[in-house]
Amino acid sequence: MAAADQFYTFERIHDDTYRIDENGAANCYLVIGSEKAFLIDTCWGAGNLNACVRQLTDKPVTVAVTHRHPDHTGGARQFGAFYAHEKDHTPFNRLLEHPLLNKLAILRSGGKTQKSKKIKVLPMTDGEVFDLGGRRIEVKSVPGHTAGSVMFIDHEAKLLFTGDNVNSHLWMHRPGAVTLEEWMDSARLILNYMEQGYTAHTGHGNGKQSVTNVET
Repeated sequence: MAAADQFYTFERIHDDTYRIDENGAANCYLVIGSEKAFLIDTCWGAGNLNACVRQLTDKPVTVAVTHRHPDHTGGARQFGAFYAHEKDHTPFNRLLEHPLLNKLAILRSGGKTQKSKKIKVLPMTDGEVFDLGGRRIEVKSVPGHTAGSVMFIDHEAKLLFTGDNVNSHLWMHRPGAVTLEEWMDSARLILNYMEQGYTAHTGHGNGKQSVTNVET
């Protein structure tokens, strides 16, 4: 892992693809094409995430999130806009993203609040594709942790970015989560891709996902 600053470290996980770790609290991922870059999730925003991203690319950056929880959307205020699945555009999720709550969470963790831009949330839908130039990222709906949870798929590189939908501390008790039966369908879909040779990366821990922690 290379250090960007006191808050962020990053590692290359594939060609032009990086995992960015925010003090062990959350991961986000930077996928770089020939024309654009794609930032998947933004952690809490405890440091200058934008500056960290700029160490890795000078291309225009599109930001999209696997789901609308503040440990994945907090840093988006440094970029001005982010895409999220339309089913996560709920009053509860907007409350979780309130600037004051985000600031308190950052200060409690020992981070520093950054200058924020007025944030705009843009809708994205199942099957939508982001073209980065020579690299295409598909949005795949995987309801579970939230109704609007998605994974992002790079089919050519066989990479999955699954957010929090399958991890060792999955929360299904918060408002906005779906039934366990619905989540099982999403977990099986992720497992199916992995059994086809796709490598999955999650929103927390070391980012590495194995078939053994996706078995249903």
